[in-house]
Amino acid sequence: NSNITFKVYLHKNMQQYSSQLSTFIPNVKIILLGEETPLELITKSHLMITDYSSVSWDFCYLGKPLIFYRFDLPQYENDRESYIPLNKDIIGDVVFDEDELIKLISYFVANDFVVKEKYRSYQQQILPNLDNDNCKRIYNEVKVLTIKNHA
Repeated sequence: NSNITFKVYLHKNMQQYSSQLSTFIPNVKIILLGEETPLELITKSHLMITDYSSVSWDFCYLGKPLIFYRFDLPQYENDRESYIPLNKDIIGDVVFDEDELIKLISYFVANDFVVKEKYRSYQQQILPNLDNDNCKRIYNEVKVLTIKNHA
């Protein structure tokens, strides 16, 4: 689809390598540090493809589809521990090779970037209150805890 732009934004620790990436494909844009913020990219994008980044939870919060492309899972698990099982679909599809990735991108393009039902159900379980009252709930909870701790 020629109306789709793929924006590639490297993690802040990897931004130094952005200048080494180049593309001659007009629909692929390498985003350099300072051109767009992660927040701008998250809010404007319809689909996120990431590996392990916790920014995926922000995308999940917005009810947008995620693909976790974990081509290096054995090496990653050897180097560090994770708080979630990395080989399971939790808030988005997990793929391990390019063919799976391309199939999923095509799926989401064909389905107007709608979150799959199994992820939407899980998102509703873990984020039951998607509204504008989060700060109010946090404030009230802190107030209750403060009163309990001073009683």
